[in-house]
Amino acid sequence: MTVTRCYNTKKPVGTFYCKHCDFVFSRRGPDGESTDQYTIGTIKDYGATWKERLKTLVIEGNGLHSIAKEIRADIATVKRYAAELNLDVSWKPPKLKINISKQGTKETDAMLLVQKERWKELQQKYPEKSKTQLRDMAKNVYAYIYRYDKEWLQVHSPNKKSLTSTYQRIDWEARDNELLKQVKEAVQDWDQEATKPTRITVSAIAKKINKLSLIQKKADKLPRTMKYMDKVTEEIVEFQKRRVEFLVQKKKENNEPIIDWEIYREAGLRSTVSSEVKRLIALRVTEYDSNK
Repeated sequence: MTVTRCYNTKKPVGTFYCKHCDFVFSRRGPDGESTDQYTIGTIKDYGATWKERLKTLVIEGNGLHSIAKEIRADIATVKRYAAELNLDVSWKPPKLKINISKQGTKETDAMLLVQKERWKELQQKYPEKSKTQLRDMAKNVYAYIYRYDKEWLQVHSPNKKSLTSTYQRIDWEARDNELLKQVKEAVQDWDQEATKPTRITVSAIAKKINKLSLIQKKADKLPRTMKYMDKVTEEIVEFQKRRVEFLVQKKKENNEPIIDWEIYREAGLRSTVSSEVKRLIALRVTEYDSNK
């Protein structure tokens, strides 16, 4: 709460605001009775919570009169705020008066004090936030102070945080050696516990060790790792042959017959597969038949 003096009557005027919903109002004193403390005089700002409710009611398609009743405001107030919030309404919006005067009044001064207190409280609550972040959190507060006391706002706002350099020189040779070790371990355990083989490629290896971005962007700084991956990368025929061997071994373990058409189907091979793969399949079928 802030207290000022009425310019005409010299009586005290208190300006109050709610920290939770941003509702702001003022009333003239002094209080004659204890119940006067619950009296709301002039409403300065209905606050963020009230405005959000207004937006919701408009979006839901409620009529002007029902909205006014719901949020306890007169029709003119609903129209004015809807226009200020640029809401798409079904009624004819009023013409907003643009006040370009910044001449201070007692009422403006009191409201300005309230907004300044809200700005300072916001900084105390979020000391890690920047000026821009605080502004986005309380746009109405920032705009009001900016309009009437821009200099104060500049002084009582967080300073720009200097960007401290986090650059550290990277030992790429050590990084290369460490990455090479991870790659070798990944390849060594490549299809362990797998239900079916997967092709060994540079991208597949990089994904398996969660280093895809590093290998894509810094391949030139990782010569040993890249040389090894190029060496173990499978050509398509090599991978198809390994799939055949995987299936044959699995059938042997399960005491299942080794039949050529089943190998083709389960390995996902077409009849146009290379002669090298066809010969391997024929060889494994012949070996099985001769051992029956």
